Amino acid sequence: MAEAGYETINVLYNRRITPTREGLQNALRVLGRVNPKLGGLKVEDLVDDRIARKLEKEGSL
Repeated sequence: MAEAGYETINVLYNRRITPTREGLQNALRVLGRVNPKLGGLKVEDLVDDRIARKLEKEGSL
């Protein structure tokens, strides 16, 4: 029973420490309306999430 409860909570609460690329792209899109220079930026050019992805993969987070 406790394990089932844990699995339910684990699915509901994603512990990712990095924002999604889609979320960042959406933020750039919105900011691009205020400042067109920002609208041309690419998430890949701004974010290096290799360390966070490695820690997540290892289960450290």
